[in-house]
Amino acid sequence: SATISSDKFTYVAAPTVTAVTPAAGPLAGGTSVTITGTGFSGTGSPNASAVLFGSAVAVFNVNSSTSITATSPADLSAGPVDITVTTACATSATSTSDQFTYMAAPTVTAVNPVAGLSVGFTSVTITGTGFTAVSAVRFGTTTGSFAVASATSITVTSPAGPVGTVDITVTTPGGTSSTSTADQFSYEQGPTVTAVGPTVGTAIGGTVVTITGTNLTGASSVMFGTTAAAHYAVVSSTSVTATSPADLAGGTVDVTVTTPIGTSATSVADQFTYEAVPTVSALSPIAGALTGGTSVVITGTGFTGATAVKFGSTAATSFTVNSATSITATSPAGTGTVDVTVTTSFGTSATSSADQFTYVTLLRLNVTGTHLVPALENSLYNSGNINQYVTATGGTPSYNWTSPNLSTILPGLSMDRTTGAITGGAPSTSTISSYSVTVTCTDSTTPSQQVSVPLILYVYPYSNR
Repeated sequence: SATISSDKFTYVAAPTVTAVTPAAGPLAGGTSVTITGTGFSGTGSPNASAVLFGSAVAVFNVNSSTSITATSPADLSAGPVDITVTTACATSATSTSDQFTYMAAPTVTAVNPVAGLSVGFTSVTITGTGFTAVSAVRFGTTTGSFAVASATSITVTSPAGPVGTVDITVTTPGGTSSTSTADQFSYEQGPTVTAVGPTVGTAIGGTVVTITGTNLTGASSVMFGTTAAAHYAVVSSTSVTATSPADLAGGTVDVTVTTPIGTSATSVADQFTYEAVPTVSALSPIAGALTGGTSVVITGTGFTGATAVKFGSTAATSFTVNSATSITATSPAGTGTVDVTVTTSFGTSATSSADQFTYVTLLRLNVTGTHLVPALENSLYNSGNINQYVTATGGTPSYNWTSPNLSTILPGLSMDRTTGAITGGAPSTSTISSYSVTVTCTDSTTPSQQVSVPLILYVYPYSNR
């Protein structure tokens, strides 16, 4: 027969499936799946007549020769199936590219902890099944940040939520977990600290502090800054008593209370100030009379509000707080070397070599004449021993004698350090002249004592001989 258009026969390639998206869905079906491939329709190619998920027929729509949208039918068992497309010519061959996995919905069998702060940030471990390809974890309707540890465990950080109980649900391609009492999580108001009293205590600790706030029941710790309270007791849901730990550095810290729900937020209302124990760093003078009465300037820190100053175990006769770093005290009677301590409401200064005060027999100089025997001009002083006019008593012999201005005022004269004798030539003069010099005696006490007195030297003109 002659060939004509009506006798033509067209060979059409079988359809192919190269990808399915998404590649998984719940057993109940209903997932909208985009199937990508070739030969789904076109000139000379009849439209696809069937789409199967395994052996189950799906409802579908041909978008183009390379795209079909199908709704997954239900399947009673979990696992992968091949999606095939059938046209009048053939059915697509199966491959790993066409597989769609039916997944059972996840289950939540436990959450830990079961409660957290309403502000969120509680780390919660979820236990259950089917946690593969998790797309969302929700606390009620709010999504939390999560990490899948395994097919049976998820760690999630709770989002903020109102006070109350919510269900934690897990969503995978297999669906969303059903709710039950096992998945419930309670948002609770955490503890708050609204006041502490007293607000100040000693750096050595031991101050009993009353903490006022809310939701304090079940407190598991009380912290002063980063240090746990030495002891605490829950009085009620609004009151806790705690004993402050030591903090020798001093300063202000926040007092926080932790319960199973969380830790109280910090604020100015919870602040507690450690006042340092006073310290004594220097005394002036460092020695005084056995009979007392020496005015002593005490230098150190933390002297504000000082309640006592002691020389050894004996209270100072009197004292005045000049500033936080200075006290003037009058020594009581005593003997030997003692520590001078300062006491405030925050404690008593620790002893050290810097605070030591020594009781001594005072060095005294007795002047028995108003001046040395006068000398004639251009003559020598008769080796007049200063001790015949100034005698030393008390202190600890031997004595060391000096005159800081003798050689300046009368260059021809000098003083013997051991005896105190003044010798040398008198200067020329036409009239009777007087010269005021200072004589200083230092004893051998440790620490040494030093006393000075004025003397007047006279020089007569030679004509007065």
